[in-house]
Amino acid sequence: MSGKGLGHAVVLKLLEGLEDKRHHMYLDNWTSSPALFDDLHPKGFGACGTLRLNRKGKPQIIKSKRKMNKHTMVSGTTGKSLAMVWMDKRAVAMLSTIHDDSTVPISRRSGEATGGVEVVSKPLCIDQYNHFMNGVDRHDQLTSYYGFSHR
Repeated sequence: MSGKGLGHAVVLKLLEGLEDKRHHMYLDNWTSSPALFDDLHPKGFGACGTLRLNRKGKPQIIKSKRKMNKHTMVSGTTGKSLAMVWMDKRAVAMLSTIHDDSTVPISRRSGEATGGVEVVSKPLCIDQYNHFMNGVDRHDQLTSYYGFSHR
């Protein structure tokens, strides 16, 4: 192992032979790391993924996260990656070599007291991450309902 973690080594092993085909991948916070993204970019892979706020080796922009207002974003670059934190109900940290810090408007139902819909600016990388990871999250949710014991 390269000293960068098991997830890092597994992702690189699975992608052998697929280099320079300009594939994009979406990773969850168990495998996303700045070191992995730095190793994937020269091989022709684009990557986007969530990042744990307490992860070792996280970018400085995420370390300097302070109290943020709802629906605000702080972003910066680290090497070839965009690092950003967006405050929704809680802080969401992302790394991406595919996206910039552009936003898209989304509609959300607001409370019944206001009786309407509010339009929120959501970062494009989070919107696309949610779109492409929906099937994986749905699978995880469904398998959690049917537990089985391990020996």
